[in-house]
Amino acid sequence: MRRQQLFVVFLWLSVINLSIWIGGTLFHMIVVLPLWSQPLPGSVHEFFGDRRAYELLLDFYGPQWMVIRILPILIALGLGWNHARHRVSLIITLLTIAFGIVLSVLVVFPINEVIMANAGVGSSAEAIERMVNTWIVADRARFALLSVGYIFLLRAFRLPIPSVPR
Repeated sequence: MRRQQLFVVFLWLSVINLSIWIGGTLFHMIVVLPLWSQPLPGSVHEFFGDRRAYELLLDFYGPQWMVIRILPILIALGLGWNHARHRVSLIITLLTIAFGIVLSVLVVFPINEVIMANAGVGSSAEAIERMVNTWIVADRARFALLSVGYIFLLRAFRLPIPSVPR
């Protein structure tokens, strides 16, 4: 009985956590990205020139949040392992997040260092434009990927939880 209660708690935490990421990412796409992605390269220099903007973005999206984002899902998976339908949905969610992390580490983070942490200083206008365009495509791919995982997480969340005999 206690295990099922914890399972429900960690499902809730997982949904809340990933919902915050989805909402924050949408906000970034709609509101923040246009501030630093056009006209290039001046917008990158201006927006990230004081480094405070990048620090604020890291406060929300930084690598430290990856563990926090994935941990409740891992715990829910462990607690609900015996629930096959939940297990499949949670595994798919974890796989999409894992692929999103790989995409972040291989593509997004290296670009962040150049255009966000260093405001594109030392890079040509063409290089900045290429990196920003690559960043946008990678960010959209990551968002699409994690949105699929989010749908499967919501599926797991709405599935009935089998009762355990007392």
